[in-house]
Amino acid sequence: MFSRRGILDIASWAAVLAILLACAWIRFRLLATPLERDEGDYAYLAQLLLQGIPPYTEAYDMRMPGIFAAYALVLAAFGQTGVAVHLGLLLVNSATIVLMFLLGRKLLDATTGIAAAASFGALSLTPTIQGIAANAEHFLILLVLAGILLLLRALDSRRSALLFFSGATLGLAFLIKQHGIFFVAFGGAVLVWSEFLQRPFAGRRCLSRSLVFATGAFAPVGLTFLAILLLADFEKFWLWTVTVPRDYVTAVPLHLGLDRLWERFNLVAAPALPLWCVAGIGLVAPAWSARARGRGALVLGFALFSFLSMTPGLLFRPHYFLQILPAAALLVGIAVSSIADLLARTRSTMLIRATQALVVLIPIYYLAYGEQAFLFRMSPTEASRYTYSLNPFPESLEIAHYIKRNSTPDDRIVVLGSEPQIYFYAQRRSATPYILMYPLMEYHPLVLEMQQEMIEGIERQEPKYLVFVNTASSWQQRAYSHTNVIRWAKDYAKRHYRRVGLVDIISAAETRYLWDDASVGQSPRSTNWISVFERSDE
Repeated sequence: MFSRRGILDIASWAAVLAILLACAWIRFRLLATPLERDEGDYAYLAQLLLQGIPPYTEAYDMRMPGIFAAYALVLAAFGQTGVAVHLGLLLVNSATIVLMFLLGRKLLDATTGIAAAASFGALSLTPTIQGIAANAEHFLILLVLAGILLLLRALDSRRSALLFFSGATLGLAFLIKQHGIFFVAFGGAVLVWSEFLQRPFAGRRCLSRSLVFATGAFAPVGLTFLAILLLADFEKFWLWTVTVPRDYVTAVPLHLGLDRLWERFNLVAAPALPLWCVAGIGLVAPAWSARARGRGALVLGFALFSFLSMTPGLLFRPHYFLQILPAAALLVGIAVSSIADLLARTRSTMLIRATQALVVLIPIYYLAYGEQAFLFRMSPTEASRYTYSLNPFPESLEIAHYIKRNSTPDDRIVVLGSEPQIYFYAQRRSATPYILMYPLMEYHPLVLEMQQEMIEGIERQEPKYLVFVNTASSWQQRAYSHTNVIRWAKDYAKRHYRRVGLVDIISAAETRYLWDDASVGQSPRSTNWISVFERSDE
């Protein structure tokens, strides 16, 4: 027969399985949601990677190469479709939920783990955090949680191999996104603090173990840099992942960044406000719970470094908040578990368990009820509109299908706008490495040089199709932006192309598609439209 502990373990894993199935069902229902532009960016570079084309050669990007490799693995396993991308996200999210349970259980108990897993699963689905998109943050936090778990086990066992692999896993997180460096720093800080608490303190041992961890963190980064040096264009890699982001993250003044943080947090937290309030209770739980006090410093440190990882650039985009969800979910778990200490005098196990369940289930019900249309009823296209408004993500599928039907795999195309998902869907290579227009609209010393490089490259390639995206979000043009490339594009299309498509996004529920002769002489009715041009002087 099972022991009491064995029965509790089975019950705990049964609860985790229920959480996994609930979250997976919602994500499975929305697998066909059109890719947004970051997803399209990663998918297109992964597509090139699978063709043997290294990053930073035929497509420039400010992200580290780890996210392209992760996407390439997903596409190789499930096919080169948007559904495959979201199936990969489903698996990544499921693995993250399991790690949340394991981490919460290791820090306090199974109750903490279950509450953390449930909270994370619910929060990571909210549309205000853009949780249904396979953004780099999902892959980042999976590696971060794995690295922290390995680190905690290394500290318990004193095994150097685990310490090395912990550092390596956190190093991989940095390769997913530069912000991962904050979690490498967190791991190092935890290690040094743990060694400092050992009595007697041994400075040589602390230095030795720190070097093992640092070597692990550097190993994947060093090997990746070496591979880029040998196989790709290291100068372009450095320009796009270090130089350009450095200018990018210093553009927003502090006061504007703080205003944006408050505004974005209110937006992100609104659908799940009670759950965030429970996380706030977890912050103060060490005041009455000795068990929470023992792990409080670690979780608070994790929350601090998670917040710092969001701050570079002070942009606080909605999906950046994914980076702080694991810490928030752990705080929910601590709050729920600490209720047992508050109610210990009642000596009623049933009352304690019921209260713990209600403290986490009522906020999750609040979230599910408030977002029930999105979670349970909307079609994938409606979910895209609900999350991203009039961004041309559903339209990108139709545009790509038209181009793919009317071109050959060897034909080049160009999208003047930030919609790289069109390249991915159409399976056609870009006539320029500039697949996003944001960097060309920013204020930095190289912007005019970049615009000219793009213009010359397109004129040299003479792409068969030119897609011009007339939506503000696709360009993010500022008052200080240089618009040379926009003026050139209009003149270039007029001289060398004929319009064969007009996609007019009239409202969230209506898009007008006009193709070939039907598009001749037509004007858009809205301010959000895309024109498709075919080369006419070949």
